[in-house]
Amino acid sequence: MARFLTLNGLAARVGRSWYGAEPASDSPATTDFSTATANFATTSHAVAATPYLAGRLKLGRLSAALFLAGAMLFGAASDAGATEKMLPGSMIVPEGTAGFGTGVNEGNTNMVAMIRERGVVNIGVKSDIKGLGYLDEATGQFSGLEVELGKRIAKALGVDVHFVAVNSGTRTELLDQGVLDLVMGTMTITPTRQMQWDFSTPYFSDYASVLVENPEIKSLPDLVGKSIAVTVKTNSALALTQELVKLGAIDLDSFDPETFVAKTWSEGISFKEYDNAELAHEALKRGVVAGFCNDRSQLSIFLNDERHMLPETFAPQPFGIAPPKDSDLSEFVAKVVVELTCSGELARINDGLGLPQQQQLLEHCK
Repeated sequence: MARFLTLNGLAARVGRSWYGAEPASDSPATTDFSTATANFATTSHAVAATPYLAGRLKLGRLSAALFLAGAMLFGAASDAGATEKMLPGSMIVPEGTAGFGTGVNEGNTNMVAMIRERGVVNIGVKSDIKGLGYLDEATGQFSGLEVELGKRIAKALGVDVHFVAVNSGTRTELLDQGVLDLVMGTMTITPTRQMQWDFSTPYFSDYASVLVENPEIKSLPDLVGKSIAVTVKTNSALALTQELVKLGAIDLDSFDPETFVAKTWSEGISFKEYDNAELAHEALKRGVVAGFCNDRSQLSIFLNDERHMLPETFAPQPFGIAPPKDSDLSEFVAKVVVELTCSGELARINDGLGLPQQQQLLEHCK
């Protein structure tokens, strides 16, 4: 049985005030507190969420209820337009709220037993990419490859599953803070990330590209001298810069990926970082940037008659499932993914969802 849990911004103001993590107001990647405020639509929602929150934060139920009451008060004071769809009994968790969660899962050799005792596994997935991770707001139901994989992991564990909507700015924070047990969320496997989190073998592979509106921008070299939007905690800016250097569009004597910082880079191209794809897309619509660089699957959401994706693809993006580093859940999940891949089940899921087949993934079956 799948339980659907919306985690998109829990009492950001409460969490910020408790943990003192106010962001810089002049950063384009700053979370808008008025849109990140907790919003419990009815008292029954808060009551339904109290036992869950008590368990996640190791609080007594009275303390958890007081926490939720505070969240509701802060939510009532938020801007009138800053509301999010709530599902009965669901709770909202913070986008970028420091300090929330237990933060004890790294190196935990008892995660599998803990999840089985709890009876539910909490998995972060995308909510805006049809075919991979998509939340139908009318029904409150998630669908896509990440959801199908999550259901199979839950079945292997013998527990229910909560699916949690995440984006590139929230997925690893919620994993590190113990709110999530696993993250998918189209997270690319990179050497840097592998030092911080464990990864399964890839369940899907995508490529990076750039979305533009200006019809005079027809290829990657046309981006030289322009500013490009990227989302925080992704490798899009680095991948695009490397591709432009490789094409000779940016003439550098040397390029060291280890010292690359997107927000300060100005050699031939510059970048503006945003908390999520929607904000990056808005910057493109307003003309703040000339393009938006991300995975093709993410960019395809914003295609229309006024904008197009550049024809070049670069930087293969293998998506993996990330448990906390050195936990016993890592080996368990890795085994499930390999079994699904090598048995042909993953290919059948892709086929049923209309996704391209991923023959390259079979190399992990040799």
